[in-house]
Amino acid sequence: MLHTMPNKALLRLERSKGRLGFGRSRMLALAVLASMTLIFVGSHHAFGFVSGPNSKDGQTGVPSTALESRRSLLVSTGLVATAPALPAQADETYKDNGLGVQFRYPNGLQKSNNKVFNVFFRDIVEPLESLGLKVTPTKRKSLEEIGDAMAVGKKLVADTIPTGAPNEIITAKSKEDALGRRYDIIEFRYQWYFEEELARQLGRQRFQLHQKALIQIYNKKQYLLLVSIEEPRWEIKSDQMLQAIDTWKLI
Repeated sequence: MLHTMPNKALLRLERSKGRLGFGRSRMLALAVLASMTLIFVGSHHAFGFVSGPNSKDGQTGVPSTALESRRSLLVSTGLVATAPALPAQADETYKDNGLGVQFRYPNGLQKSNNKVFNVFFRDIVEPLESLGLKVTPTKRKSLEEIGDAMAVGKKLVADTIPTGAPNEIITAKSKEDALGRRYDIIEFRYQWYFEEELARQLGRQRFQLHQKALIQIYNKKQYLLLVSIEEPRWEIKSDQMLQAIDTWKLI
């Protein structure tokens, strides 16, 4: 999965930084991007965040023509058939007694194998659009051992996004499930670069990924449910994708 990355980058990814257990490296973000053959670039250029669809000025970070270019590319290569717009998708239930989890997700997502996530669903037209579940063993008894929701959010972002990527934590909240067990919901976004050939096809060099995560610790396991949507599509798809977080349940 990481064969396109330099050896130094691979070594850096293998080291654990925050010991939070979201991954012993920064591989979560790479897993989301792997299907588009993204690679790290050697130089980091400062650039500001674009406004998302929910912002006051209503600007978006990527022109709609670029999104259409991606769809046209997939259609022309036979990866997806053209079809008229469809009504809102139904959803399906994912339940795994072994992992002890249950949640609902849009049935338009395709289940895919992934080396980082235990369970991974992605959109075949929008490769940055995905839903991943990662369950890891932990010695912690609860999130309180990390701190408040913002502390958890900072650890999550540090562990999951590419080194040097401009990022922003939008919200960090703690909640409780029906049994009084704490879980945190962290919403954040970051910017990074496309691989050169793909950037040329799309007519842009970088993307802004909007993500929302649910983190919970229970019975020596840490659960991370991560929803990823490219910024211009957040307002369009977030209601459908976030039902996974809204219906999350330990069983």
